[in-house]
Amino acid sequence: MKFTASLCEEIKNNWLTTLPKMLFWEAITKEKIDRYAYICYLLTTRSYTMRSALIQCSTISHFQFHHRNLVRPFLRHAYEEESHYILAENDLLKLGLNRETIEKFPVLPATEGYIGFIFNRIQNVSPYCYFGYLLQLEFMTINIGSTALEKIRKSLPNMELGEQFLEVHIKEDLEHVDDLTTLIEQTVRQEDKRMKEDIRYTALTANSLWILMMENAYQFSQTQEFRQLIRTT
Repeated sequence: MKFTASLCEEIKNNWLTTLPKMLFWEAITKEKIDRYAYICYLLTTRSYTMRSALIQCSTISHFQFHHRNLVRPFLRHAYEEESHYILAENDLLKLGLNRETIEKFPVLPATEGYIGFIFNRIQNVSPYCYFGYLLQLEFMTINIGSTALEKIRKSLPNMELGEQFLEVHIKEDLEHVDDLTTLIEQTVRQEDKRMKEDIRYTALTANSLWILMMENAYQFSQTQEFRQLIRTT
């Protein structure tokens, strides 16, 4: 089995083990997601997608002399990613939030931990760790995104959700995963155990941290503090 296919299986096993323990996933599967949870999901998503393009661009300077072929696809993907937080903003505006409320939403602790982990791995361990971060994110989206969106729709049948962010990612990430798989297999030499382990560790840890980030967002959405924050909407 190729490295990427094997890693995707590990990522899948990780979320199959972890997701059922999470309150947010229980609410999704039982179709009990409320308006507050969906809004907080989008606000949290906006928080980390605002940094997505910057994360990818932070890898570029490492490819001055090695794997120069990664520069163009990384820049292209960073350009695509830069507009994605705007999709989340548009969904939030459609749900009735105003820009002031959106912009004053705090970066939650688990979100900061997730993003900080990725930046640290890229800058202080290896730029190729970015492969692990991106693979787990896009692989999970294409595998559970459609199911999650369907359950959310059933949870909130009378609410105009605004689904640009989810719909775009479910549609685009399938193609992205194929391109990413090719890029990883072209880059990772069979004998390069260190590079593989850097990518693997980043993918599995980032996957666990993403799940914790969503759990943090869900639990915050059920607090009076959050409801007070968006009380004007």
